[in-house]
Amino acid sequence: MGNNTSVLIKYSNKNRYKFQWYAEFLKFIGYFVCEYLKEDRDSEELLDEYTYDLEIDLDTDKETEIYYGIMCQFNGTAYELNYLKKVFENYNLFQAIVTLKYFSMNSTITDKAGKYFKEAANELDALYEKYSDTNILYEFNYARLYCRQKANLACFLCKKPLYYTENELGSICSQFANKFPGENNIYMLLGLIFENSSRNKMNAVNAFIEAKDRIGKEPYVSNILYKIGKACEGEENLRWLMNDAYENAYNIMPKYHNIYKVAQQYMEMEVYNEAIEYFEECLCKLGNRTDYMDPLEQEYLFKVNAHLSYLSIRNNDYFSAVEYAGNAKKLKQRIKDDIDNKDGFNRFYYEVYGNTEWNIEEIINIELNRMAEDNVDQYLGTAYHNMGLDDIATKILNTAE
Repeated sequence: MGNNTSVLIKYSNKNRYKFQWYAEFLKFIGYFVCEYLKEDRDSEELLDEYTYDLEIDLDTDKETEIYYGIMCQFNGTAYELNYLKKVFENYNLFQAIVTLKYFSMNSTITDKAGKYFKEAANELDALYEKYSDTNILYEFNYARLYCRQKANLACFLCKKPLYYTENELGSICSQFANKFPGENNIYMLLGLIFENSSRNKMNAVNAFIEAKDRIGKEPYVSNILYKIGKACEGEENLRWLMNDAYENAYNIMPKYHNIYKVAQQYMEMEVYNEAIEYFEECLCKLGNRTDYMDPLEQEYLFKVNAHLSYLSIRNNDYFSAVEYAGNAKKLKQRIKDDIDNKDGFNRFYYEVYGNTEWNIEEIINIELNRMAEDNVDQYLGTAYHNMGLDDIATKILNTAE
């Protein structure tokens, strides 16, 4: 039990919120999570090629069945599992986790998320002090360090002093790894502790590589490969490693963000036809979400359409350039129009942040501000100009100004 516990969560898009909650809670206690979206045909490979310690079907399994399944993997007692669940809920850690995931930026909501993690870490630390090291189970240890790492991440994003020094936290995590040598997820956590440190960049890369090597060909290794790629960005001497990591992440698990990274690589190399092919695949993948998208998916959908508009211009395909740019602008307008509709296109925001201290309208406006239309308007103007429609081009560019 608890030894590299892997969980496959199957669900239909209608149960998106439920999936997200269980996925984030299980990651909080140190388990590997694989996502099986029934609307995505690629999900079938997750059943055909791999086995898991626990499989959950959110469309059919009752809460009692899910709880029993998790309890069978858990190293401690039912009381200890429920305690960690209460910490997760009482400190709004679900909302804090998705905030840091969807809004990796300097903002009031990011700062709020970090404070919740710090408060949760304080409670877990206080309980840790009451027990000897030998009595602390893996899941508790992981959750404690997970909260510290996330609290630090919020500080980094908001350009504030870190709550915990990286070297101190890294040292504690290394000791944790020594105590639980079979738990490979700890090395992922170690990489996350160092990933934003310019001084410890290679510590992050090496920790992620260690996690990758230990995990092998399991499907959840794609998340670690993605992290290797991210950690290598901006490091010219590690470009080869970045390219390999993103390519392998895509081959193992073609999630939309993995596809996007491969498409970006081809675009930077000016291999436009390949880039278009991958960006169009990314659009199809995001299309599986239909009208139920999270903030990051909405942002990626906007960016992919913008990139395809640019690439279409490079390929002298001006009609497609207009269509893609128009799709990007319509998406942003749709989010604006639905800002007060809790059952509309922004439903996920209301499900996650409803009945909390977060201001939903503020969060949606942060998302809208990240969708910069300047480039999109420029692509529209260029496409119409090249189509000989200068009046339309001039009107678009003047309106944008």
